[in-house]
Amino acid sequence: MVARELAPFAVAALVAFALLPIGSPMRWAEYSVALALMVAALAGTVLAPWSALPPSARLVLPVAFLGAAALLRDAGGGSNSGVSILCLLPVFWVALHGTRLELGVMVAGVGAFFVLPIVLVGEPAYSLSGLRTAALFMFVAGLVGLTVQRLVGEVRAQVAQGQQLAADREVLMAQLERQAHTDALTGAGNRRAWNQWLELATADRRDEPFSVGVLDLDHFKDFNDEHGHGAGDALLAQCAEAWLAELRPGDQLARIGGEEFAVLLPRTDITGAVAVMRRLAAAMPGGQTCSGGVAQWNGVELHTGLLRRADGALYAAKRSGRKRVEEAGDVRFAPQAVRTRAGSRLT
Repeated sequence: MVARELAPFAVAALVAFALLPIGSPMRWAEYSVALALMVAALAGTVLAPWSALPPSARLVLPVAFLGAAALLRDAGGGSNSGVSILCLLPVFWVALHGTRLELGVMVAGVGAFFVLPIVLVGEPAYSLSGLRTAALFMFVAGLVGLTVQRLVGEVRAQVAQGQQLAADREVLMAQLERQAHTDALTGAGNRRAWNQWLELATADRRDEPFSVGVLDLDHFKDFNDEHGHGAGDALLAQCAEAWLAELRPGDQLARIGGEEFAVLLPRTDITGAVAVMRRLAAAMPGGQTCSGGVAQWNGVELHTGLLRRADGALYAAKRSGRKRVEEAGDVRFAPQAVRTRAGSRLT
């Protein structure tokens, strides 16, 4: 990244080094020092990326570049060498990557680039007219530098705003996704979520058992008629809260009908699933009861068939007097069969 950004600056400097010897008397020793210092400044910028440098060291490399440009100018004869424009390159770089204070230091460095040779060397290589050139270059350097910094700041603000908008969009999409798969009343999964969970579970052919359970509140219509639909809604929400507290990490609860819930129990055989369902039934709030049906996936059936078997066990529990959990028979050995586990009546 740094090398790509620095490439135009390096090309401009190398062009100046290549053109200066044409038609100009040269001080080759000074030219060589300038070239070595320029290469060191460019290489140092690549090897020690600008953003990784501490603030106190950020100006070392641009100042070294400016010093190399001053040596090259002197090696080609001074004011008339035609390479003074190079002094603006480190100003541009600092404008792109530095602070307002660092830019001010580099603008002052441009002034020193013109003024010091007049003071230290003087005529004829550096005439007093160079002071006028120094003032003009400093003004242009400051103007261009501030403009570049303003434009860079605007671009960065737009990028940051775009990133924030993208992050907000991702959060919103995640919220919408959760809402689309969440039952608004109970906070459990909805029927859409349940279908996806069950389809994924039956599509995974790993050698691990899993079971599903179906729970249905007993006499819920009578409860609604007696207490009102608001109380009925509150009861459903309380049931979901109580059941979610009882479930293990990885278990999934969904509301798949009015007062009917389904539970996905990964890595759980039929015996363990019945135990979980009995624990959920015992957690019913307010002295209410529910009936349940359980089925273990046989490894081959579709998710619709598995849920149908669990539903069949639930209806068997209802027919047997409610307040109990029934286990669906294995479809491989007793299709559509439902048998009651000994002692499964809840108290």
